[in-house]
Formats: sequence, structure tokens, C-alpha cells
Amino acid sequence: MTTAYSNIYDRFLQRMTDWKLDNFYTADPTGFDEYLQGFLVLGIPTFETFCDQSLDRNDTTALFTEDLTDDNVNILSLTMLVAWMQKEKNDIRQMSLHISDKDFKTYSEANNLRAKNENYIIAKEELSQLIIDYTWQRADFTSWVSGDFGV
Repeated sequence: MTTAYSNIYDRFLQRMTDWKLDNFYTADPTGFDEYLQGFLVLGIPTFETFCDQSLDRNDTTALFTEDLTDDNVNILSLTMLVAWMQKEKNDIRQMSLHISDKDFKTYSEANNLRAKNENYIIAKEELSQLIIDYTWQRADFTSWVSGDFGV
């Protein structure tokens, strides 16, 4: 049995709420899956080196070659979130300032960008800590016990 991309998409979507994604899914479910696949593909290299399972995949069938553990699916969904948040914070439409009679619009856009950047940093830190914990849990210290430190 293999893991479908949709299992990871489900976990990703549980981590955030975006009305634009909801509308996209309603309008075009096939295009929606292809859109999410981009975030998954962007996130895989972040975790691939540390993962204890192969992350080989078939993008045509939207399946991994292995049945991924819950931990691996969870981390991959977080890598997707980080990739999605990076896109959101780099949205040029949010950065362009509009001329307005009041400072509200400029101030609001600056605060929005600052909040998105802070959330992105928090998500990256959470992902980094999750990968560190994952790696330590799977580390083999038997050689250390016998005094072989690999140096």
C-alpha cells in the first residue's frame, strides 16, 4: 500500500484556513490538487534527507512509493504549510502600497505583511524543531554506549 498525496493535503488543510483555497476547490477540484501538489513538491527536499522512509513518488498517480508513517505525513504537511506561507508573504499584490487620503491603507498593508512574516517564521521554527525531534528519536546511540563516537 502507498500513501496518496491527498492524505498529506488533508493534514495541510487542517493546519490553516484560506477562503481562496476553499473557493478554488469548489470551482475546480482537479486543478486544486495540482495546485497543492506544487507546495508538496517544494516541501519534500526540506525533509527528504532526514526521513527514515523513501519519499520517492509518482506525480502522475499522486502516490508515494511507500506507505508513509503518520509522523512523516505530519511533517510533510508542515513543509507544505511553510511553502504556502512563503508564497503568501511574498505576494506582490500585498506589498504594493495604494495611494489613499488616509494612512490607514498603508498602515494596514504593512501590518498584514509583518503578521504574515511572523507567522511564516513561527511555522519554519516549528518545522525545524519537529525535524530535530524526529531525527533524535530515530538516532542509534548503541555505538556511543561502547565508546565509539565516530571520530
